[in-house]
Formats: sequence, C-alpha cells, structure tokens
Amino acid sequence: MTIRKIIIALALAITPAIGMSQMLWTSAAFKAPAGKHWTFSAEADYRTHNKLKSTERWSVGVKAEYKYRQFKADAGYTYIDQRKLADRTDKGNYVPSYCIERHRAYLSTSVKLKVGLIDLSLRERYQFTHRMGKSVPKFSPDGSTRKNDKWIPSRDKHELRSRLQGEYTIRKKCPFKPFAAVEFYDNLTGAFNLEKIRFTIGSSYRINRHNEIELFYRYSHTDEADSDDRGHIIGVGYTFKL
Repeated sequence: MTIRKIIIALALAITPAIGMSQMLWTSAAFKAPAGKHWTFSAEADYRTHNKLKSTERWSVGVKAEYKYRQFKADAGYTYIDQRKLADRTDKGNYVPSYCIERHRAYLSTSVKLKVGLIDLSLRERYQFTHRMGKSVPKFSPDGSTRKNDKWIPSRDKHELRSRLQGEYTIRKKCPFKPFAAVEFYDNLTGAFNLEKIRFTIGSSYRINRHNEIELFYRYSHTDEADSDDRGHIIGVGYTFKL
C-alpha cells in the first residue's frame, strides 16, 4: 500500500468526523531516554468544549517508563484544572461555570505481540484521581440574586483502564503508522462498574528521529452524569524525543 493511499484512507476516515466532533484535544510532550530501558517524559494537554468555543481543561504531567523487550511499565502524575459548564441545581438555582482542580496518579503495564505487520498491545492501567473540594457561586433561577455558595465536595476515584490497540506498519521506513484502539474504564470505587468506553482511530507521522505528530478521531461513550468526556473528539498531538 502506497503512502498516498494511506493518506487518502485516513482523510476519508477522519474528515467526516471533524464535522461531528464536539471537542478538540491537543497535547505536546517531551521525552528523554535514560539508558537502554528507561524513558522520562513531560506532557501538557489542552481540551475544549464545543470545538473551540470554551476551555474544558488543561493539564500538565510527568511520567517514567521502563521497557524490556515486549513488556512495558510506566507510572506518572498529572495535575488537571477542569472547567465545568454552567448548570442548574435541583431547585433551579443557577451555578455559573467554574474551574476545579484534580490530582491524578497512575501505574500501568502493557505487553506487545506482533502479528504480521500489526503490533497488538494490551495495556492495563490503575488510575487514582482526587478532586479537590470547592465553594462556587450560586444565584437565583433568574441569575440576578446571589445566594449561599454551593459546596462541591472532594472526591476520590479509583479506576482500571483496559486498552487493546493495534498499530499497522506499512513498511519499514514509512513515516505513517495507523492505529485503532478500544479502551474500557471500570470504576473500582463503584463496585467495578463499566462506566466508559472509548473507540479511537488515527495515525502517527514521524517527521524525523526527534519529532512526531499524531492525529486521531475518538468516540467516547459514558453513563456518567457529570462527565465532560463524551461524544465525538478530534485530537492532535506533538512529541519531541531527544
């Protein structure tokens, strides 16, 4: 399959999704190898509500990764500042949009299996997220009279994220590497309930040995009432490797 055909196929797959997308996710990462098996990285992330109309969240994080043959393990921390959209309380009072902080730590392992030109990988990740408590303004239903603030309680959440991914090698020196993945989120805090599923297709493009970009389309389905991660998503990422 030629590079031209790959570009056309990816464009046909992703272009219709851009029109449906409700969110844009962008990221930039820096990776530094340390010896034969270790890699340390830092990443910044920015996401929007309603395409480019408002900020959904931004985050920064660090990660350490160990790789040995087909086995990989990593651990990391992410600071998240998330904006919640304006909402109404059960009594109809108006709560303007506000930002709330989250602290996240995770530990994951993955194993890779090569099947012809496809690299299959299974990753299991334990993720702990602590949402900070916060007092936010509250107004009468017409939005004119200030009322007692609404208290957003702190919350801890434990999750298991299981991801199956396949990457296709077009040929050895081809800069494109298409991939597809499905990921399941199990809420360990809520008796191991499946609360989210993500489907992703896209491709990475290696500019040179130091620079790489990635474009993907993702559909996220969740039953969480307060989740901002649902629907059609377009993502663009950039990675610099030493």
